[in-house]
Amino acid sequence: MSKEGPGELDKVFKALGNVTRRRILQLLAQDARYPYELSKVLGSNYRGILKHLEALQEAGLVERFHGESELGPDRVYYRLNARFGLSTTILLDVFTV
Repeated sequence: MSKEGPGELDKVFKALGNVTRRRILQLLAQDARYPYELSKVLGSNYRGILKHLEALQEAGLVERFHGESELGPDRVYYRLNARFGLSTTILLDVFTV
């Protein structure tokens, strides 16, 4: 993140500031999932989940890919972005990201 501008960092913190998005990240840490599955597990509106996934993707936290489905046509899945890492230090007189 040190090479990214403050706008990129703001997107990450804004994305992490939402409890539903953090719950989505927890689920995606277990396995890749498709949006309808996330909406059912979280008891949330499908379109709302799509908006959350869009914000997480824009922040670089998740990525989407096409995968096969056992139940029919291929689906769009989401997974954690393996190329992303975030480390913060908050101490008296020190704040680094």
